[in-house]
Amino acid sequence: MKQKLPDEQVKSWKQFQVLSTIMFLLNIIVAVFTFICYFFVHISPKNFWLAGFFTLSLPVILFFVHPAFILYWLVKRKFIRIFISLITIIAGFPLLQRTLTFHETETIPLGKKSFEVMSYNVQTFNQYFYYKKKNKTDAEKIYKYINESKAEIKCFQDFFQLEKSELFNSIKKISHSGEYYYYLDPRAHKVHTKRGYIGVAIFSKFPIIQKGEIFSSKQSVNKGIYVDVVNGKDTMRIINIHLQSNKIKPDSLFENTNYEEIKEEYLNSFDKLKYGFQIRGKQAEVLENEIINSPHPIILCGDFNDIPYGFVYQRIRQHLSNSFEEKGSGFGFTYNGKLPFLRIDNQFFDKKFKIYEFKTHLKIKYSDHFPITARYTLINHGK
Repeated sequence: MKQKLPDEQVKSWKQFQVLSTIMFLLNIIVAVFTFICYFFVHISPKNFWLAGFFTLSLPVILFFVHPAFILYWLVKRKFIRIFISLITIIAGFPLLQRTLTFHETETIPLGKKSFEVMSYNVQTFNQYFYYKKKNKTDAEKIYKYINESKAEIKCFQDFFQLEKSELFNSIKKISHSGEYYYYLDPRAHKVHTKRGYIGVAIFSKFPIIQKGEIFSSKQSVNKGIYVDVVNGKDTMRIINIHLQSNKIKPDSLFENTNYEEIKEEYLNSFDKLKYGFQIRGKQAEVLENEIINSPHPIILCGDFNDIPYGFVYQRIRQHLSNSFEEKGSGFGFTYNGKLPFLRIDNQFFDKKFKIYEFKTHLKIKYSDHFPITARYTLINHGK
């Protein structure tokens, strides 16, 4: 004769079954949502702006939500159900590599001439004309770091130039009176203001033989330029871009205590994100066309203002390799702010280059971005 379980145990068992069923259904829903996100990585937000929000959720889902489901089923000893999230994560493994990777620096063979490329959003050198709370000490530290770097090519976003200022005459400070050739976008020469010029700049120890603009003033308020430089017997194209910013202020999101102001700020952030996704979708098409039609092998640097799962990154990656993915280590986060888990600064390179090392300089905290550097050689250089 079977022994009847106490009512409390029966009730507890039924509650467990209900919770288990709910978690199982929720796990399936999240897995389906994740695969939808995988699909939207390939869809331009210019045509469907919601695609940007879907892909924006991928880091949280892949690194936190699915592992939490796996841990839950392990604790509950429901081992078969682990495969729901496990298979979903495996399917997105190529995307995971864009965020977390491990490589060692490779030794450059004797006789191979290498060169280093720096990309750095300098936040206008934290100058106090625009950032009233900053002081010149930060600017001096940034200039010192840049000038101590031996990189042959230096690309800057949020570059600031004020010719009449002893401290912020950046061209004079960085070019070292002709040691570096340089190019600012064409609009730099049209700016006649006591407040100076903000844009993008490329400095190169290699001679510049051609230069131009990627995004015209009609296409974007952000900047994109290129220079063709001569390295030995070879010519290569360096592109420096600063794509549309989301213009979100993290301080307002995390430090505000007024409920109505917080609510308004989050609604504004939604609109800013939507606008940013759409503009970057358009910029991606322009940039892709430049890459396809370039007469020379390319190294592309910049502040992309988009995560590695975004459409822009995906589109460029179809044509160029990403330096962090090839030789980076760890997470490689490049944003130095209230949202420190973002990798929005990148270097991409053509298959005609070989990369030997890539570094995110996390100790250089003078700007709201960390500088990134990579060392390359041209394959069959000079032959």
